[in-house]
Amino acid sequence: FCFVAILGPIWNRFRSSGRFRGALDAMNAAVVALILVVSITLGRESIHGLGTLAIAAVSLILLLKWNINSTWLIIGSALAGWGLWRLSIA
Repeated sequence: FCFVAILGPIWNRFRSSGRFRGALDAMNAAVVALILVVSITLGRESIHGLGTLAIAAVSLILLLKWNINSTWLIIGSALAGWGLWRLSIA
């Protein structure tokens, strides 16, 4: 945030520079690749069986088809995961 606040006043001058624009394009590609790798790694580490896979699949369907608020998906997934954990203990 501090970096953006400092560069805010001179941002338009940077964007008009061809060299800087190329660097920004490269940084954007790097950020997208980093987000993809982190998402894949997080998904691989989080899904440990059919129960968690089912919770993830249902959450994805609810998000994509009905555009449900992510907060409700997180709360519902947490409750479903807790319920599956309680069933496996009992």
